[in-house]
Amino acid sequence: MNKKNSKFFYAIGAMGKDLYSAFMGSFLTIYLTDVFGLSGIAMGTLFLVARIWDAVNDPLMFLGMVIMFAGIGIILVTSTAQMADTVDYSEWTLGKRSEGVIFSMNSFAIKFGQAVGGGIIGYGLTAIGYEANQPQTARTLMGIRILIAVIPLLLALVSLGVYWRYELDTKTLKQMEAELRQKRDS
Repeated sequence: MNKKNSKFFYAIGAMGKDLYSAFMGSFLTIYLTDVFGLSGIAMGTLFLVARIWDAVNDPLMFLGMVIMFAGIGIILVTSTAQMADTVDYSEWTLGKRSEGVIFSMNSFAIKFGQAVGGGIIGYGLTAIGYEANQPQTARTLMGIRILIAVIPLLLALVSLGVYWRYELDTKTLKQMEAELRQKRDS
């Protein structure tokens, strides 16, 4: 099989995994919020615990990855709902809707984050002495573990810190929706 076909089949495999993650994350988000009453913060914490578990227990990595990808799906669904709430919040506080700007800035931030993440991996692999198609040293293998577990864990902790500051709780959202509905009806 040539390189071009190989890349195509890897992409198809990744697409299936990503679709599964998004589907399961969407289902679990509804289930965990409606049945168990968990907040987005609690689900993000669940994702963080799964990431720590994955980093520590290599033999159980598959289970950790399933939980992690479900967590990613939950985060995607939750963040999309929060974006809609942010649009309403901007209308509530500033008096005009800005969904185009808000959603396009979100798209830009995601793409920027992906670029930075790719750069971290590239520079990280260079820094730890990774050489493609060669047996890796113990130091390089430990560096790879740090790149796939510790650095994402630290970045997840930073993002949890941001999420803890998210001030649109259920009470505020209901008040905001009622006031916006009243404003639009008049």
